[in-house]
Amino acid sequence: MKKRIKTIVISIISVLLLSLIIFIVIDVLAFKILCPIQDNAKGSANFTLIKKPYNYRIWKKMKYRQIKNNDAKKVVFGTENSTPGVILLGCEYMYGINLNPEQTLGAKLSKIIDAPVYNLAVLSGGPQHALLKVESGDYDDEIRNSKYAIYLATGEHSWRASTYSNGYFMEKYTWPRYVIKENKLVYHKKISLFEKTYIYQYLNKFYWTKLASFDKTFDIVKMHFLKLNEELKKINPKISLVIILFQDNDNNLEFLTTDRWKELKNAGIVVLDADEMSLKNDIIVTSQEYRLPNLGHPREKVWDVLAPEIKQELNL
Repeated sequence: MKKRIKTIVISIISVLLLSLIIFIVIDVLAFKILCPIQDNAKGSANFTLIKKPYNYRIWKKMKYRQIKNNDAKKVVFGTENSTPGVILLGCEYMYGINLNPEQTLGAKLSKIIDAPVYNLAVLSGGPQHALLKVESGDYDDEIRNSKYAIYLATGEHSWRASTYSNGYFMEKYTWPRYVIKENKLVYHKKISLFEKTYIYQYLNKFYWTKLASFDKTFDIVKMHFLKLNEELKKINPKISLVIILFQDNDNNLEFLTTDRWKELKNAGIVVLDADEMSLKNDIIVTSQEYRLPNLGHPREKVWDVLAPEIKQELNL
């Protein structure tokens, strides 16, 4: 009887192990099929490109556009002006998704400051995409010709910078992978076989969104912005990095209202709050009435209000 029980237990364990091995193999093969191009060589000594986007060649030259809307026209505004301009960085909020080019912040800001505005925001992006763009060398001329680089940060960016999980599902862009050492240095992290599986990516995302402490998450976001500021100034020592805090539908207020943003101010980075600026006009631009229905992205009215306030805050 004991021998039979032992045989059954061993059989069950063997089946489970075999199932796990089959699952991992299938998972890795799926990863390879869906994300066939691995490029860990590109990037600076402090930044690693995990994989190329599916539309890498188009995206690299900033020709990205939605299939439904020809958004490539949003990339730059006001090139007829010779005065130093502004670079816009961030996600689809800053990019102006579902808005006509003339409705976006880039167009409105360019018009009132009489200077070029380069919209380098990335749909579904986070701080890592801004860093990638600056480190790519593709936009050195634009950076040299700009007084400010403005990044629009939402609550969701607190975990976008901490995990590359979505990079293999919804998002079309690259997610960096690195470790922080001594709270100031960024190192490469070798990607293991298990880290290439979907199950790891789901667990990774769950950890950063549900289990990781806020301070740990913010530390990684902070490192992105400090590194971004450093890389910008290597190209143009006179450029200033500006971060605008904008509440998104996730309502991650802890990330947006923490006093830890003062740590970035101490490094010379300007931090502004969208609601504080809009309250001067007796409105709150992050409220639902100023968002597109069913999407939550900013309406044109948001940029009508914020463009003059940004000009005033930065003395443009």
